[in-house]
Amino acid sequence: MTLSEKSTKAICKQVEYYFSDSNISKDKFLLAKVKENAEGWVDLSVLATFNRLMKFAKNVEEIAEALKSANKDLIVLNEEGTKVKRVQPVPTSYDPRSRTMYAKGFPTDFSIDQYLAYWGPKGDMQKVTTRRDYETNKQKDSCTVEWASEKELERVVAEKHTIEIDGEEKEIEVKTWKDYSTVKTAEFAEKKRLALEAGLPDPTEKKHNKRDGAQSSEKKEPELQWSVEVPGSLVEVKGLPSDFSFLKIKAAINATETFRCAHVSREAEADEAVIRFDKGQAEEFVKALADKSFQFTENDSEHTITARALEGAEEAARWKHRAEMAQNRQQNGNRGGNRGGKRGGRGGRGGRNDRRNNDRNNERDNDDSKRAREETQEESAAVEDGESKKVKVESEPKAIASADTPAASQSEIKAESAPATAV
Repeated sequence: MTLSEKSTKAICKQVEYYFSDSNISKDKFLLAKVKENAEGWVDLSVLATFNRLMKFAKNVEEIAEALKSANKDLIVLNEEGTKVKRVQPVPTSYDPRSRTMYAKGFPTDFSIDQYLAYWGPKGDMQKVTTRRDYETNKQKDSCTVEWASEKELERVVAEKHTIEIDGEEKEIEVKTWKDYSTVKTAEFAEKKRLALEAGLPDPTEKKHNKRDGAQSSEKKEPELQWSVEVPGSLVEVKGLPSDFSFLKIKAAINATETFRCAHVSREAEADEAVIRFDKGQAEEFVKALADKSFQFTENDSEHTITARALEGAEEAARWKHRAEMAQNRQQNGNRGGNRGGKRGGRGGRGGRNDRRNNDRNNERDNDDSKRAREETQEESAAVEDGESKKVKVESEPKAIASADTPAASQSEIKAESAPATAV
């Protein structure tokens, strides 16, 4: 097995980000996996469920091969090539605000990868985060960038940054997060003062309530929009070992050249699961399982594992349920769904985080949203698709995508917009 230098570098950077101080302290899913082992080892099969990472690797073996070249000061691979861990203990606290920058003036369709390509060559960047409007959930024209040190932040802020849009050179506005917070706090205070003097409701409090998921009693329940998005992609599997988790199911399928698993729904300790594929491969998978050309484990023969493709009303009911869950999360103010806490960057997972493709990440079902870091009870909505044709960007990404806005206190920015995200 020979990986290209580009793929090796991308895999190493992504995994190094997953285990970095910047991500691990917020990534509830990955942090829980680290704590499961006394020495902090995490199975590579867990990483193989992160969508953004699997953009660069086909299977666990390729991840292991690439990590032999990882930064040994950050992470280490075990001798068997099956597990990875941090070199340093997980920090008890982490506050990146003193090293974070605010930047404004980008196209609103600028992707995470484009942001990475823009800021990566400018210094030792740790993480980039897209930003979204709380009321519309549309991406803003700004981002936040975390740098390796305060000195690095000061250097980058002092420089002039421009971008070419539609043939015109435009300057990017940059501030330290501290300066940005000070300006926004003053703006909100002035808005509040003017509103109260005019006998009007506090506009910042109204926006804050929306952020917290407050619902107007006059608001009508939105009509559920749903469809069978990928016909022939659902398979019900029975007879699985009780200890065969959804992570193992997904990793086993994605380790093949033929199938790509998008989601696994399984109750704890149940012997059955419903698998959703990226494509309409249900019938093909059922045949592969029946003729033994695919096996979950080498011990499949010890269990009577059966599978059938879901069709008709059963298939429709599953897709409708998925749409209902996505709508409920949106109404409750939980835009998460991706790997691990605030993705990013799987940003994040980049942030995962990946990890993994724009709106589909935000609509993931319960099992996959355990990954919400990045990587997703909070949100990592890394935009990974469709680079803008209007913007010229040079160089390849250097750091990992994320969607975490630096943790500012309510007193600093009470009504700021929600972070967009990655992994």
